[in-house]
Amino acid sequence: MMLLVPAAAQAEKRCGRRDNPTTATWSLNDAAGGWIIMKNGSGYKAEGMDHIPDLTSGEYV
Repeated sequence: MMLLVPAAAQAEKRCGRRDNPTTATWSLNDAAGGWIIMKNGSGYKAEGMDHIPDLTSGEYV
């Protein structure tokens, strides 16, 4: 029997530091490693970027 699980249910929540060194370049670093979320000029943008809330108002939890 095959069980289909929506992609959102498989998403992981990560706890780490988001880095934004230049416009449209984002990465996330945590205890398990580092991930590029978006890279300016390359056209790479991780799926789900449109679900990230406005983080300009200081720290975000």
